[in-house]
Amino acid sequence: MPTDLRSKSVRYLASCVDDLLAFQDDDGVFHPETILPVRNPADFQQFGFYPLALLFTLDHPDNPYSGDVRLLEAAARSCDHNVSVQQENGGYVTGAWDGGGGGTGSPNNWRTFSFFKSWELLRNHVNAERAAGWEAALERTVDLHYDAALHQVAEEGYGENHNVRNHPTWYLLNAYVVCSHFGRTEQAERMAEELERVCAVQHPSGCWFEHDGPVCVYQHISMASLSHYYRLTGSEAARVALARSIDFYRHMYYPNGHPVGIIDGRVRYAGYPMSILPTAWADTPEGRSLLHLVMDSVLEHGLGGGHEIHGGWLGLAFHTQFLVDLPEREPADALPAPLVADGYHQLADMPVALIRKGPWTVVASGFTRQPHDDNRWTLDYQNHISIYHESGGLVAGGGNGKRQDPLSSFTAGSRPLGLPLLASSGSVESLDETGLAVTLDYGNFTGRIEAHITKSAVTLTASVQGCDDAWFQLPMPMKQITGGVTGSGIPIHPEAVGNLNGKALGGSLSLSGRGTVTGLSQRARAILSYLPYNSHRQDGIYTSDKRVAVVAEPVPEDGSIALTITPDP
Repeated sequence: MPTDLRSKSVRYLASCVDDLLAFQDDDGVFHPETILPVRNPADFQQFGFYPLALLFTLDHPDNPYSGDVRLLEAAARSCDHNVSVQQENGGYVTGAWDGGGGGTGSPNNWRTFSFFKSWELLRNHVNAERAAGWEAALERTVDLHYDAALHQVAEEGYGENHNVRNHPTWYLLNAYVVCSHFGRTEQAERMAEELERVCAVQHPSGCWFEHDGPVCVYQHISMASLSHYYRLTGSEAARVALARSIDFYRHMYYPNGHPVGIIDGRVRYAGYPMSILPTAWADTPEGRSLLHLVMDSVLEHGLGGGHEIHGGWLGLAFHTQFLVDLPEREPADALPAPLVADGYHQLADMPVALIRKGPWTVVASGFTRQPHDDNRWTLDYQNHISIYHESGGLVAGGGNGKRQDPLSSFTAGSRPLGLPLLASSGSVESLDETGLAVTLDYGNFTGRIEAHITKSAVTLTASVQGCDDAWFQLPMPMKQITGGVTGSGIPIHPEAVGNLNGKALGGSLSLSGRGTVTGLSQRARAILSYLPYNSHRQDGIYTSDKRVAVVAEPVPEDGSIALTITPDP
């Protein structure tokens, strides 16, 4: 098995080749999405051809595809297709999620960056006329991308409250790259100024915000942009910002290399590793150890499905640039532990804390914000506790609720699983070496969750003050479960859909391969196979592997209830 980051990265990209070639049609278009159909031929065009171009030209012992003409032909076919769908304004006819669509031509930033880098690699391996045609097409994109980048950074709220988002950051990088190449010096300098601004508005904890909230998944794209910018320019501001981000992620990864989902508003618990990584992390021992943790998970996970998998198809072009920017040789010094050690840890200037103890990681978030009903991207942060065990993965919790009733940490009303409640503020605190708490202010009442870790379990104590009909709710991911059973002996099929009362639950709900929650009363309720809202789809469709089981337990006014979480043996 490969032991250095470069070899691991090559091994991962090489493992994707069969799928890349299998999902490419004669026009050079990739069709990897089997659940959500491709709406226009260009949907996934920006993701597949860059790794093929790199592997064709890369001489490395773990790359069996160096000089393989199939990769050259496939990548060149895709580059030709880019030219064929380019409009007079330099944009592309596309149905891409992230590139707009229609006949006016969309300035897809990731597609153009991948096209440019592929042209750099292949221009001496195709005939001069073909290479010149690609370069001319790329030059036609320059003004469109420069204008698009300026439009992105002029959005209301951009650069305020640590908010930069992944799209503007990558538009800035792409425009910087193409403007620099085509001699647009003043425009390139303007893009550099904005990339420096991205560094300046970083949150003290080491993260950036996406639509006013910290998002552990999406900011990988922003960091990858800054990382390449740093490799190109040596920017001291980018170096410092990326070094600070290492500390954030040493807290905000689970031990399996998946991003912590508890404050991740746009993407509920991802359930996969991120193959979109900043190469600049490789420059420090802490960063390298973190990259090794994630890369080992990426290799184990393999290439995921379509657009939803940021660790798979959507990450291919980004990961290719990660490999390109990696140093040729990696220092042989001993690496520190990739994640923070056992104990209580709180993020700087943010009401988010975690406690690690043995195989357990418990994360609590008091981060709140008000939603905007007219924007599907805005966040609501209803779920505030996350429990991970090394044997079962994420046992409970894992992210926000997108205004969905069952995913609220607390509800109040005439029935459980009823009215979502959005906290107006929250705080976290350490209880002792084995416990933490999050307190949430809902305006007319207060909810509190305390988590204590023992050797074999986590006990959650939920309490309320000022409300006589509140319920504590706990989502449990059902991804990859093999079955389950309630305390009364009712079997749970992996894709079971139902609404169970306290008698049916019999005091507990166990999901094989995940874990068990016990301590449920006769008044408890549960729903199974609940699909969270998918903010990437305007119709809210989500894939079945995101389903969760939710248990709800009534909490007496000015009293408390206790639930126990144990991992699957």
